[in-house]
Amino acid sequence: MRKYIYILSVFLFMLSFSAMAQRREITGQVSDKDGGLPGVSVIDKTNPKNGTLTDANGRFKLFVEGNIVTLKMVGYTTKDVSVQGISNVTATLSENQTDLDEVVVVGFGEKKKITLTGAVSAISGKDIKQSPSPSLQNTLAGRVTGFSSQQRSGQPGRDGASFNVRGVGSYVGNNNPLILVDDIEFTYDQFSSLNANEVESVSILKDASTTSIYGIKGANGVILVTTVRGKVGKPQITFQAEYGLNQLTRRPEYLDAYQSASIINQGEVNTNALNPNPSFVRTFSDQDLELYRNATDPYGHPNNDWTDILLKKFAPQIRGNFDITGGTEKAKYFVSVGYLNQGGQLKDYSADLNSEFYYKRYNYRSNVDVKLTKTLDVKFDLFGNVDELNTNNASANSLFSDLGRTAETAAFNYPIYNPDGSLGYSLWQRNSSGRNNNNLIGRLMYNGYSRTYSNNINLASSAVQKLDFITKGLSIKGTLAYRNLYAYSRNLQRPTSGTGFISYIYDPVTGAYNFGQRDNVYRISIPTLNAPASSTNSSLTLQAILNYNRSFGDHNVTGLVLFNQNSKSFQNTADGNRYNFIPENFRGYTARLGYDYKQKYILEASGAYNGTDRFAVGKRLGFFPAGSVGWNIAEEKIFKENLKFIDLFKARASYGLVGADGTGGTYAYLQSYTAGSGTGLFGLATNNAYGLATEGTLGNDQVTWEKEKKLDIGLDIALFKRKFTASFDYFNNNRYDILTTRGTVSAVFGQNLPP
Repeated sequence: MRKYIYILSVFLFMLSFSAMAQRREITGQVSDKDGGLPGVSVIDKTNPKNGTLTDANGRFKLFVEGNIVTLKMVGYTTKDVSVQGISNVTATLSENQTDLDEVVVVGFGEKKKITLTGAVSAISGKDIKQSPSPSLQNTLAGRVTGFSSQQRSGQPGRDGASFNVRGVGSYVGNNNPLILVDDIEFTYDQFSSLNANEVESVSILKDASTTSIYGIKGANGVILVTTVRGKVGKPQITFQAEYGLNQLTRRPEYLDAYQSASIINQGEVNTNALNPNPSFVRTFSDQDLELYRNATDPYGHPNNDWTDILLKKFAPQIRGNFDITGGTEKAKYFVSVGYLNQGGQLKDYSADLNSEFYYKRYNYRSNVDVKLTKTLDVKFDLFGNVDELNTNNASANSLFSDLGRTAETAAFNYPIYNPDGSLGYSLWQRNSSGRNNNNLIGRLMYNGYSRTYSNNINLASSAVQKLDFITKGLSIKGTLAYRNLYAYSRNLQRPTSGTGFISYIYDPVTGAYNFGQRDNVYRISIPTLNAPASSTNSSLTLQAILNYNRSFGDHNVTGLVLFNQNSKSFQNTADGNRYNFIPENFRGYTARLGYDYKQKYILEASGAYNGTDRFAVGKRLGFFPAGSVGWNIAEEKIFKENLKFIDLFKARASYGLVGADGTGGTYAYLQSYTAGSGTGLFGLATNNAYGLATEGTLGNDQVTWEKEKKLDIGLDIALFKRKFTASFDYFNNNRYDILTTRGTVSAVFGQNLPP
């Protein structure tokens, strides 16, 4: 017996020694055309459970049992590499454009581009990050079709462009598209503050087949943002820092003092010629003009270049991001922290109070994916940003508009500083009506600031349960999300006109100093601290989605049924604050059904039945259907055999009805009343005070959402292994039932009319 045990022990020892001899360590480097490639899966083909990821430089280390390792990464062609007889591997992966273009995000799901029948434009997060703009919408300008934007300001923190999808559909009300981040509705401000580093992709939905599932919110188009999520592998830590300079596209140029004074004189002469006045005298004498021209009297006859005095050549911008991503098959995570510091184009003249234009933003995000069971996945997302925006109190209008106003920035108005270093002023500025604001540089030094702080926090959780035990391809998803945006201000200021500090009028002939803007002012005033009441913008979203995706041979069927409910409250000052913070409730049901045969012939139908409580009972809900068809001509046999250079040649068409809620958050069907008071005689009494209510805008119980019929006919082409791609679309959007206030009723009617 001992003999058999001894033989068995020797056999097992030799077997284990053989196994140890076969398991060996290899190292390697994986690159693409641009260098080391991080995040590549390196898998032992003999044991697929044995694998690792390349580090930030594309290097890896792995103990293998076989002689082949497989290299995989999304967007690249999978490659098998032989490691027989070698311990170090060098490999290069090539991009697979077919993989990159394979799917696109649509409403509440994804679709393969080859079977997409709707009009969708998409851009990857990688492309978005190439733009240094701090506002996400500015990075999309000119890069996706159907997206039009107009940047109306360059002020830090307020430079986000206004934008539309396929133009403006309504001549009144709101034309803003619906914005969804991971299927959660965002405001314009939240979208602008989203860190581009957190974005995986952005899709623009433009036609009825893709927007009808949003019902009364889909008429203006939809913007879908998908954020970055964790990937299986060791923790990958990334830090990125950027420093940039912003420059005005065009610096304004103005006439100098001599030219400006000459034109003013000529204008006065021309005016006097129409109605001659014997005592007429020009504002500027010939001696004045000569002194302006030769610049020999800089204090009595200054020549200020206000563009150069006020504006920088370049404005700095600093941006940094710190990311950690990784995980296992059971749990994956993506954690990101971002910082932005954006300076303004205005020079900083601050003395005791900070009047500089600047914007600071701190972004944070934590996306966690957990696989609780083989059939149950959950997501926990926490994200938001903290902002600080600083503006000055130097002008009642805008310093940039003041650059074009003679009353504020005439080249000859006053010397900035007097010979003794005090702030300058002039009789021309003091005695002219509408021109008596104090020294502009002094206002930048002493007038103080208006500072706004905002805190945006979002929580989102979802769970996906596979229901394959009922039928293969069936799953259910539930989502609960809460959004909260709180903002408040802190203002430390002196009067805008500059009455809080001292300026002097210097006489270069006598050397005397006289009071400038005001007489008998001897010291700087104490600034006033003001912290106005602020508001909270909040939203609660609940979604339940039943998904179905299954193939029966060459037949592919997809389906979706959705319940969506949203309640949001915000500051609403319409109709005398009557609707202030009253929750606006939305509820709807959506269905979508798709079918394709061999990805060649494609049909899809969708519809939404939803509405809002801002309409009267019986008018709140509506049905918004849409349908689309597609034909992948390149999948036909004659194309595959004879025109192999054609990768995609797809014709598609869609038609449907969508809506837009244009009430502005008010109950348009309700009569409004205005409270007031008065006095009058009652019996023998003298004037008695009494309260009263007067009729305001009439109600309209027939008011409902705006509607739009959308027609789209398109053609998608890809040639030469997708080296050349093109899309062509013809669309016709017909908006009607636009909520318009009547202008045909005479004012003698005595009432304000509803839309």
